[in-house]
Parts: sequence; C-alpha cells; structure tokens
Amino acid sequence: MINSRIKFLKELKKSEFAIIVISTNFFGREWTERELSEFLNRQNQNGQKLILPILHNITIEQLKEKYPSIADIQAIDSSKYTCDQIALLFARQFIKRLKAY
Repeated sequence: MINSRIKFLKELKKSEFAIIVISTNFFGREWTERELSEFLNRQNQNGQKLILPILHNITIEQLKEKYPSIADIQAIDSSKYTCDQIALLFARQFIKRLKAY
C-alpha cells in the first residue's frame, strides 16, 4: 500500500495537467485533497493552469469556501453540460495547450 502511494505521488508530480471531478465526497479525503493541493502548489509556482475541474453536485461558491486560494479558477459545472459537451470543452483546452508548445 505504501509503495503504491509513493508511486502515485511520483507520477502526480510528472503530470502536466489534471482533470479533477470535485463533489461533496471529494472534501475531507486525504488523497483527493492531497492531489488537488499538489496541483495548486505547482500551478501557483509555474503560473500555468494545470487543473481542469468538473464540479459535480456542488457550486463554485462551495469550492471557493473550502479552497479560497482558487477563487479565480474556471470550472465546468456538470449540471449544465452533457458528457459529450464536457469532452468537447476539454478537447478545446488540450488543443490550446498543444498550440502553445
């Protein structure tokens, strides 16, 4: 179990971005919050947007209440889009990243 956690953290540090589904079940769990914190720290250090969040059954206000440091984050509200529309939104973000390189 410990080896898999260490491996997970190493791989997390190599990731260029994260698609994170944030719901009420997300809060208060060690690994989900650790993952978000890792990406927030890297995002703040590099100034590059690394997190592509989907909010599921929570509001942006609830997210900001829990994580005030991400008050300006752009998130996708899962109640406003179909799965196909969310996939297209992510595809557009990935294309923007590829064009930037």
